[in-house]
Amino acid sequence: MTAVALVAGQPPSGGDPPVRGPGRAGRIAHRRRRMVAGLLVGALLVGALVALPGRLGGGPLTAPEPGPEGSPIPAGQTTYVVHRGDTLWSIADRMRPGGDPRPLVDQLASEAGRPQIQVGQRISLPGQR
Repeated sequence: MTAVALVAGQPPSGGDPPVRGPGRAGRIAHRRRRMVAGLLVGALLVGALVALPGRLGGGPLTAPEPGPEGSPIPAGQTTYVVHRGDTLWSIADRMRPGGDPRPLVDQLASEAGRPQIQVGQRISLPGQR
């Protein structure tokens, strides 16, 4: 067994110098990197929140664009041609203004064969035949 003498400020004989933590300059650089990374992530999130709603488009929960025919649908009409911006809800609302459109929306979806409609599609109007 050999004895190793430790002298203050000098590495032990035959070994590497002791490892010290980062100095003040290292801590400041680390803090700057973290701040820049945080700002970059924040900017990306804000950009995504601004850009996405315009790209998502209209869905069932968005307000419909007014169609070319905003007036009530005549009582004698048996079919309706879907226009741009029409939804089952807007068609039902025009068929029975002021009434509860939910039962009529269900009937229109049944007549259309699916809950989504497309521009130019012809829908048989229930109760109008």
